[in-house]
Amino acid sequence: METKKVLAKYDIRGIQAFVFRTNKLKEIRAVQNLPEKIVFDALLNAAGKYFNADIKGNELKNNGIQVLDKAGGNAFVIFDNIELYRSISRFMAFDILEKTYSLKLLYTFVECTGDFYSDYTMLNDKLGKLKSEMPEVCHIGAFPVCRQDDVTGFPIAGKIKEHGKTSFITEESALKRTYAEKSGQKIDDFILEKGVDSHIAVIHIDGNNMGNRINDIIRKMSYYNAAEEFRKIKVRDSFAEVCREMETVTESFRNSDKNTGNKNNPIIHAVIQAGDDITYITRADIALSFTKIFLEKVSEKYMYGSDDKYLISACAGIAFCNSHFPFSDAYALAENCCAAAKRRAKNNKAQDGYIGNWIDFEICTHIKNVDLQQSREKYGKVDNTELNLRPYCVKHPKYHNADYDFEEKFEKYLRFLINPQKSNELYLNRSRAKELRNAYSDGRNAVKIFEQAAKSRDYSVPELYSETDGVQKASLYDAIEIMDLYTDISTAEAVK
Repeated sequence: METKKVLAKYDIRGIQAFVFRTNKLKEIRAVQNLPEKIVFDALLNAAGKYFNADIKGNELKNNGIQVLDKAGGNAFVIFDNIELYRSISRFMAFDILEKTYSLKLLYTFVECTGDFYSDYTMLNDKLGKLKSEMPEVCHIGAFPVCRQDDVTGFPIAGKIKEHGKTSFITEESALKRTYAEKSGQKIDDFILEKGVDSHIAVIHIDGNNMGNRINDIIRKMSYYNAAEEFRKIKVRDSFAEVCREMETVTESFRNSDKNTGNKNNPIIHAVIQAGDDITYITRADIALSFTKIFLEKVSEKYMYGSDDKYLISACAGIAFCNSHFPFSDAYALAENCCAAAKRRAKNNKAQDGYIGNWIDFEICTHIKNVDLQQSREKYGKVDNTELNLRPYCVKHPKYHNADYDFEEKFEKYLRFLINPQKSNELYLNRSRAKELRNAYSDGRNAVKIFEQAAKSRDYSVPELYSETDGVQKASLYDAIEIMDLYTDISTAEAVK
């Protein structure tokens, strides 16, 4: 009887919660590259146990295991037979549990029929169903007699001594620290000046429509060329290249920045770089400018080949918060901002269906702000006028939206507010800008009184309202809200 090969897919659940379920930068830094390597490392370890040998990556194929693709906590693998698949998968699940405590490995398979795309589609459908049926539970919780961690609720499993102080940690924290390099950095190190501005920013960037576009590429693959064609998909390499370019940009800015008090303190740190899923912690004032430049640079990269239809675009969300705000909640807000940017992006596609670069942000002053949609519905509308014009569109070679243009509808006003002496519209100095923000919040009558006061002194002000998509929106509210948290890093030598 002929033994059929099987096509399998692996997916790690709970990576983001695992990474961000702490306020300790050392633990976040320790696992920043984990999504990229965890599945493949587990596969190598499982193969080593199964064959009772030290198996290297390039030796897997000779042992009946062919890795087609691995990225961001996922892997596609062809096994010579179903028994090999089942044994390796069990070893992998135990390996990941032992090393992370709370991550879960999902996996399933289909028999290879010879039609690669049909098998690939069926496999994704099976895994999608498995995800929807899998309960969101933690493996082990705390017993009533156990001391619990204040952040995670997990049981305390040990204690450590750092900086002369004893701290109690969970099993998950202890495992994270096994990956850690020695680092004295703290999240507080990212603030501009202690006692003056204690804000940091969490940036979440995600590629647009990657799944569907990769699916179109895979549609043309066969079992004969799948491994080779998967290697030609360069989403991960393109985003990694932009991350490296941004290191140069920020280093150039850092060297010229007069506001950096301690040159040893970081101004930016990549928390996760998993393909097109990127998360940064940054000094608050550089976050907007950094993200805009990142989106512009990623727009020049290709996900496959060199045809313009494969140019990359992405959306970004930024959460501005106090350095002691729960980090997992700050990340959730950044994710929600990114999701809001994607919703507007999909509602404003180009005629050929292309989705452009969009960016959204939120200043988080309260835990309730994390629910972005509810917060904006409750506080973001006054007198049938929306206070926020954001999300904004960052220019892309294949797409532009003039109604929400980042430079014309936001950054222009932001620069004017920060440097009013460079414009004839001198009325909006900082204190008057804050008056206008309060007037926006009080309604149209208050804005009218503000505008009349300006005209009585022969001062001009920009257009205070605009109509977009049939809705009245406050033109300057976004810029006024963020003006104290903005530094333009594009003046750095690297991006001149």
